[in-house]
Amino acid sequence: MAFVKTMTMTSDAGTVYADTAAWLAEHGACGTENIAFVTEASIALLEGNTGVTIALTYADEAACTAHEDADGTGNDEVVGTTWTLISRV
Repeated sequence: MAFVKTMTMTSDAGTVYADTAAWLAEHGACGTENIAFVTEASIALLEGNTGVTIALTYADEAACTAHEDADGTGNDEVVGTTWTLISRV
């Protein structure tokens, strides 16, 4: 059964982004392009355009945990941002 992790990432500097492409250009893919683990990903600007909501879909919880362990998506490791977990189900 699919397992979805949803989080927000916001700019610590309060930077306002025109769109998700501008966010990604500054902060990178934020786990959304790691096809070794993620089966589907979405990214949307938060109200105020100072951050994004990211939803990552995995085959199962084990794949999510492996992704977290492999590249730090379980931690606030994107410099200049604050990472907040919304759900992990």
